[in-house]
Amino acid sequence: HNLSVIHDSEIDMYRIISGERRFHAINRMDEKTYKELFPTGIPCKVEKSNISEIDEEIMLISANHDIRETTTEEKRWEIRRLKELYEAKKLSGEITNISKEIARQLNISQRQAIKYVNAEKLIPELSDLLNQNGISLEDANKFSRLDEWAQLKIVELISSKGTVNAEELDSIKKLSQEKELENKRNHQELERTQQM
Repeated sequence: HNLSVIHDSEIDMYRIISGERRFHAINRMDEKTYKELFPTGIPCKVEKSNISEIDEEIMLISANHDIRETTTEEKRWEIRRLKELYEAKKLSGEITNISKEIARQLNISQRQAIKYVNAEKLIPELSDLLNQNGISLEDANKFSRLDEWAQLKIVELISSKGTVNAEELDSIKKLSQEKELENKRNHQELERTQQM
């Protein structure tokens, strides 16, 4: 992969956006090997010089993703950081659909990008299981829609049985919804009592 560089007009030099490790590895070569492998110099892709710091970081994440094999945890970090960066771009009106932009940058489907974004709603125990491939991204997406109590129940089931079947998940959802309704009724009753 070519290095990605940007021209810095203030100092009239090129700055590396992506490929710093490759650049340092090339610089450690002896002169003979360097001239054999790079007779015309190190190949670089020159990016537009008028890009923002946000776009620069997006390019770096995208380039690193393309080159390196990433773990689930690293991919989740990339998506979390891209979401933050694209939220800033959305505020300025540069983009409208964050998950679409994430999917485009990481060459994944928009649906998969949404699942990763939803996985950020997991409690730490389930988040760790996802990072360690103890649960699938599909399961993480389902579990992320549940409240903390329900997610803790899922952790208990996974700890004791290693899995959660559809029937158990439906039962947990139902109990969670009942608890939520009861909490709302109690809250409304408390408000009425306070008003009286």
